[in-house]
Amino acid sequence: LHYLHFFICGNLKYCSMPTPYLIVKPERTAVFIGETVTLTCEIETRENTEWTYSWFKDETAVQPSTNHNVYTFKAKSGDSAAFTCKGTPSTTDSITTEPSNTVSLSVSGECSEERQSGKPDYPSSSSQEYIISSVTDYDRGEYSCSGTVRGTSLESHISSKPKPVLIITPNQLFSGERVTFKCVIQGGGGQINSPYSWYKQGDPVSPYRSSQEYIISSVTGSHSGEYSCSVTVRGISLESQISSAVTLTVFGECDQSL
Repeated sequence: LHYLHFFICGNLKYCSMPTPYLIVKPERTAVFIGETVTLTCEIETRENTEWTYSWFKDETAVQPSTNHNVYTFKAKSGDSAAFTCKGTPSTTDSITTEPSNTVSLSVSGECSEERQSGKPDYPSSSSQEYIISSVTDYDRGEYSCSGTVRGTSLESHISSKPKPVLIITPNQLFSGERVTFKCVIQGGGGQINSPYSWYKQGDPVSPYRSSQEYIISSVTGSHSGEYSCSVTVRGISLESQISSAVTLTVFGECDQSL
């Protein structure tokens, strides 16, 4: 059976279509007017098929379809909205994927030069607490912290735990087919050479693995269920949150009489 990206199986039924995953940079949904926002529409399939990408703001197309999976724009006040993307394989112009996950942006007043330069917003302190006695709109945003151990040059990493995203390719398939699980941390610069953990219905399903991919070469009905993952970053013993669960559905054997 030759796999098309909409997987035509017995009786010409559509077995599955990949679901896009939308990634936003900067890695936060609260941005300032004038900041550059980059949306990346990722579609993982088994074949090197070209895709045409469509972008939507509050379910309305924001620009003509393109073969580039990256959409970049300068944030404006009117960009406080919900963004999604879809993909259309080059083999057809009549069938598209389901909408991706939604990225909801909140756009507020202009960012200061100090914040744009990446410098710390607040001075170092010997106290583990930092208090803002009277907040202003300038103080809106996401916070992190670091600490330096006295007498050493060891500086800790930011305090917040990253939350990975689990991508299952494909997430609907037939018994005997191969499935790939991929655990992705946004902004991680690709694969992190650290132990990954995999869970089904909240229970571990395999030992720690150094690869961000977990492959089942021949699935059965018993593999259906909800899966999630986590990763521990080596060197700083920072364990991520557990990803949101993603459902894998395994059908009976595919009719390969075509």
